[in-house]
Amino acid sequence: MRKITLLCAVLLCFAGALWAQGQSEEITASFPTQPITLTVPYGAGGNADVLARAVAEHANEVMGQPMGVVNRTGAGGVVAVTEFIEKKPDGYNIITANIGLMAIRPQTTKVMYSYDDYIPIIGNIGKTAMVVCASASSEIKDFNSLEAYGINNIIKYSTFGLKSDSHMLQAALFTEMDAKATPVPFDKVTEPIASLLGGNIDLVCALAPVVAPYVESGELVPIITFNDSMEVKFKNTEAVPSAISLGYDIDYSGFNFYAVPKGTPVEIVEFYQEKFAEIFEMSEIKELQERMGFVVDPLTPDEIDAKITRGIEDVKQWLKYVE
Repeated sequence: MRKITLLCAVLLCFAGALWAQGQSEEITASFPTQPITLTVPYGAGGNADVLARAVAEHANEVMGQPMGVVNRTGAGGVVAVTEFIEKKPDGYNIITANIGLMAIRPQTTKVMYSYDDYIPIIGNIGKTAMVVCASASSEIKDFNSLEAYGINNIIKYSTFGLKSDSHMLQAALFTEMDAKATPVPFDKVTEPIASLLGGNIDLVCALAPVVAPYVESGELVPIITFNDSMEVKFKNTEAVPSAISLGYDIDYSGFNFYAVPKGTPVEIVEFYQEKFAEIFEMSEIKELQERMGFVVDPLTPDEIDAKITRGIEDVKQWLKYVE
């Protein structure tokens, strides 16, 4: 009797597994059947938002359903990524994430999420470099003159918040240079450039697309970049030296990626990988990213995992320079 009961239980479990598999295959085979939402954790008009809206315009054509872009701001993106983990993992919600939100914020701020709450789809959709610049009217003209300036002066440098990537990277550099320096935090992208041109600070650290117009107009001079994996060059300038090339073991590149909530079926993740890759191969998307100063070098989920893991370890080391 026991053997019969056990056999029945096994058969029921097997049948249940087959039914669940059948349901999953049925759902993914017809996916998507309703509009998709892409959340951008920043305000409208920024680079992440502009790119998301350009991508969304092609969703209906490539994915078979329209894609709406929703801007959810707050706490530098933390509000959006925290709320996102409560979304149903059915494939109809996607978010723009980045290395800062996934590798830095969980170690510097008390947050209710971790990278493990998400499944990455495709990365390096907006890869760029952080560049340190000086005013063209200052005595800092290149890295050698920055070293000389740091001997007798306290270097005042911009950051986007304390313990941010711009703060940690520069603090690590100046510590290794044995130079005295103090961070000056700002909230908005344009504020530190205005402060630098006004002579209130010595250096600005920002993304290459942000400083490009000022470098190309002759108002700013690029001094150093923290990205050793891509050449950073502006119109009418030579390639900006990386920290690695100058002998400092600091290498960092900001990049965005799209992700879905943990628990999303693997078939849906693979569907998005294929469809987003197709969109990012479109000439108009490539041209847009080029105008924005981004480099497109799509990463697989495993490659994104590796970069985030490396970023988490790097942040652990850099935090000692700002605590």
